[in-house]
Amino acid sequence: MRYPLRPLIVAFFWLVLAPSLEAAPPNLTDWLYQNPEVSGKIVWQFPDQIPELSTPELRRLPTWMGRAFHASPSAVDVSGIPSVSNGSAAGGGCPGGSCPIPPGASLGPGKTLQWYYWPPDYKARLQTHFNRYWQWMETAWPLYRQYQQGGYAEKPAGFEARFGSELDPDTGARPQNLPIVAEVMKDSYTHVLYDPAATTDLYLKVVALQLAMELSGELPWKFRDHSETDISLLLDGRRLFRYFPAGSRPWGGLQTVEREGYDAEGTIPIAPLAAINFIFRHGLLRETRFATVAQLLEWERFNLQHAMGNPQSLVGECGKEFSEVYWGVKGNATLPALMFGTVMACRLVPQPGSDTNPYYSSELAHYTGGCGGTGNFSYRVLRFLNLPAEKVAFTHGQMRFVVERAPFEQMLAALEPVLPADPAIDDGLSPLLSRASLMTSSFALASPPSRGAVSSGKLEKGADLANAYLDHNDNPYGMEAIPEVPMQEALISEATYQRWFRQPPASLSDEQRSVYMNAHGKRVSLRPVQLRIARLPLHLFKYYCWKEDAGKPYAETETYKNFFDSKYTPAELEATGFWQRFEAKLAEYGGCEGVPPMW
Repeated sequence: MRYPLRPLIVAFFWLVLAPSLEAAPPNLTDWLYQNPEVSGKIVWQFPDQIPELSTPELRRLPTWMGRAFHASPSAVDVSGIPSVSNGSAAGGGCPGGSCPIPPGASLGPGKTLQWYYWPPDYKARLQTHFNRYWQWMETAWPLYRQYQQGGYAEKPAGFEARFGSELDPDTGARPQNLPIVAEVMKDSYTHVLYDPAATTDLYLKVVALQLAMELSGELPWKFRDHSETDISLLLDGRRLFRYFPAGSRPWGGLQTVEREGYDAEGTIPIAPLAAINFIFRHGLLRETRFATVAQLLEWERFNLQHAMGNPQSLVGECGKEFSEVYWGVKGNATLPALMFGTVMACRLVPQPGSDTNPYYSSELAHYTGGCGGTGNFSYRVLRFLNLPAEKVAFTHGQMRFVVERAPFEQMLAALEPVLPADPAIDDGLSPLLSRASLMTSSFALASPPSRGAVSSGKLEKGADLANAYLDHNDNPYGMEAIPEVPMQEALISEATYQRWFRQPPASLSDEQRSVYMNAHGKRVSLRPVQLRIARLPLHLFKYYCWKEDAGKPYAETETYKNFFDSKYTPAELEATGFWQRFEAKLAEYGGCEGVPPMW
C-alpha cells in the first residue's frame, strides 16, 4: 500500500511542529571541558565540612593534583589556567590530556577549586539548575525578543504575566534572604555569616543562569569576547562571597564565630530567575553593552534613593539596626530590597552627640547604601547578563563598565565641544595647575591601567571594546533633576578617569598624601556639574528663581553656591561662559515668570 500523504506529513512536522518542540538542554559538562577559558574561571571556595572534600578523598587524587591542593595560595596564579600534562580530573578528562592546575589551596580554611575539580555531585547540581533555566529561557526569550523588535514601546501579550511578578519562578514565593549562621557586632552594627549549603547553592544557580544565557545565543556578546580578567570578574564566586571557618575572626577584632559560613561581598545576590524577571520587565537588556549600561543607569536615576545616615551613627527608634530599618535584614542589603523596594521600619534616631536629623518615610522606596551600595547593585545586575562591570574607588565608590568603543567614542566626541574645561586643582606636588594644561581630550582612550592602579580593568581582547567609568556611583540619582541629560553622558573615558584620579606617589608623607587625595577627590561627581554647565537644565532656572538670585553678584547667588562652588571658582565658572548663556536662556523664557514647570 502506498501512502501519498506521508511526504507532506513529514514535511509539515519538520517545518511547523518540530521547531515548537522544546530542545533538550546542552550537555553542560561537555561544553565546559571544551571551553577552558570559561570553566577555568568558575571558582568556588568550598566549606571545610563537606564529605566530598574530605582528606581521604583528596588522597585518592593523582599525585600532582594532591601537591597542588597543598600548595600555598600564592603558588598558583588563578588569573590564568596553567596546566600539566597527563592529568585527569574527576568526572572527565581535559582537552588534549592536559588539565589546569586548581588555584592553590590548603585543606583549611576552605578549599578553593576551579570547576574541573569540583566533586561530581556539585557538577551534577550545576547541570540540574542549568537544565531548569534553559527550559525557562526557551519560553522567555521569544517574548523579550518581541519587546525588543517593537522598540521597547509596547509589551507583547503575555509579557506581564511572564515577567511582571516579583515572585521567584523557582519557588513561587518572594525571594528570601540566606539563612544566617553566625553574627558578630562590630562598628555598631551586626556582621553576619550565611549558611554554607544555601550560599553554595545560590552560587551554583547564579552560574547556571549565566551559562544558560551564554549558550542560548540570545545575548549580543560572549564570554570569549572579554579579557581573562573580566571573565573571572563575571564567574568567580569569590566576587560574591568569602568563606570563613568556625573559630575564625572574619571582620577583625577579638570576636570569633562558632560556625563556618560565608560573608557577602557587598549586596547579597538574588534568586536568578527573579533577577531576570526584573531585568526583562524593565527592558534593561539592550542590543549593545553601551545601551544596556545606559538603560540600567536610567533605571537607577529614577528609582534608587540614597539612604540617610550610616550604620555607625544611626539606629531606629524601634530598636532595629540601620540595615534592618531600611532593608529588613541584618548584615548587607539584598538585591530584592533594592529591586522591589522597602518601607522603613521606623524613624532613624541619631546617636548621642550626632547632629544628624532623624528621618522616616512611609513610602515604598528603592534605598541604596550610597555609592558603595549602588556599585554593588550595578555589578550584580549586569553579572546576570554576562556584562563585565567592576566597583572601583578613589575617595568614593565608582564604576568601570566594559562597553563597545564606537558608540561610546561617538557620544564623547559629540559632547566634547560643549564641555567646560576641567577646573584647576593644587595637589601639593606642583604649582596651581592652569586650566589649559588640563584640556586633554576626554575621548582619547589611554592604555589599560597597570596592576595596582585605580582600576584593575584590562582589555587584552576586543579592540572594539573600551572601559567607561562613573566618577561617582551616586551620579544617577544625583541627576534625577536633570532628565534632559541622558545618563550615558555621565560616563567618562579611561583617559579622563586616570587624569582625574591619579594614584598618589608612594613617596608621599601621610600629610602630603592627605592633601593630594583631597585635591583629586574634588573630581568626584565633576561630570554632572560639567553637564549642568553645558546643558543648562531647567531645574537650574527653577532654583535660581526660587532663591531670588536675580540681581545678586554671581558668586553670591545660591545657584552658584549649591551647584558649582565645590568644583569651580567664580572666575573659572565665569570663564566657561555659563552665566552669559544662562541669562540669555532665561530671557528666552521671558524671565522667571515664564520658566515652565519641570514635570
